[in-house]
Amino acid sequence: MNDKYSRAASRAVWEAIRAGQRGEPIDRFTLVHAASGLIFSLLQTTGEKEHHEIISEFAILCIQLTTSLDRIVQNSGDDDENLVILRVMAQGRSDWPTMVRPGDYKFSDASIKKLGVGKNHVFKPASAKRPASFSTPRNRLTAKLIEQLCFLAQLTPKDGGALNESALAMIKGSMIEPNDQRINDLLTLLKEIRQFLLQQSLPLTKDTVKQWNRWLPRFLLTTDPQLVMHPELERVRSGKKASISIKTQSTDLYSRLQKFFHPALQALTR
Repeated sequence: MNDKYSRAASRAVWEAIRAGQRGEPIDRFTLVHAASGLIFSLLQTTGEKEHHEIISEFAILCIQLTTSLDRIVQNSGDDDENLVILRVMAQGRSDWPTMVRPGDYKFSDASIKKLGVGKNHVFKPASAKRPASFSTPRNRLTAKLIEQLCFLAQLTPKDGGALNESALAMIKGSMIEPNDQRINDLLTLLKEIRQFLLQQSLPLTKDTVKQWNRWLPRFLLTTDPQLVMHPELERVRSGKKASISIKTQSTDLYSRLQKFFHPALQALTR
C-alpha cells in the first residue's frame, strides 16, 4: 500500500484486532459496517489488473462468510434468533450464498429450504411453475437491478420528506462519480418507483413490463453512464457510436438497453 488512505485503513484495522485480542471492549457492529462499506467500494471500483491481484482474497472472504452463515442455518432451531434474522432476509431474495457439494443435492438444498429463500421475493414465489432461469446472464442482471431499485426506492420517505444521511449515502454509493444533477435525477426516479411500490403487491407483472423497461435504462444511464459496472452489458456498450453527439448517443444507449431488458422482463413475469 503506497497511499495514505490505504495505510490509515490498515493501521486502524490492526489496532482494532489487537484491541480485541487484549480483551478490550470494541464496537463490533461499527467495525463490520465499516468493513462492509470498504469491501463494497472496492468491488465497485477495482480495476481489471488490480482485481486479478486480489480475487483470491475476495474468494477466501466469501468462503469464510458463507461457511459461517451456513453453520448457523444448519445447526439452529426454528426459534433461534440468528436464524430468524437470516430467514427474513432470505425470503425476500431470489438467491442466497450457501456452500455446495458436487453431487450432494440434499446438502446443497437443505439451507435454501430451511431459510425459505425467495418465498416473499419481488417476483413469482420460488414454488411457481417454470420460473425464469437465472442461468441466463440477462435474467440475472435484470432481476438484480430490479431488486436494487426496489431497495433504494424504499429508502426514500413515503411522505416525500428529506432523506437521512445514511440513506443518502447508500443511494450515492450506487453511482459512479455522483454529481448534484445525477443525484437529483436518481432521487426523482426512486420517488417515482416508491409511489409505484405502495400500490403494487408484486413489483413486476405482465402489466408493468413496459414501466420497468423505461426505469431500468434510466437507472443505469444515471448511475453508470458508460455501462462499465456490469459485464453483461458489454455488447450494449460496444454498440455506441463515437461520431454522434452525446445527446444522440444517450438516446441510442437508452434504446439498446430497452431491447436488452425486454426479453428478460417478459421471462421474469412467468
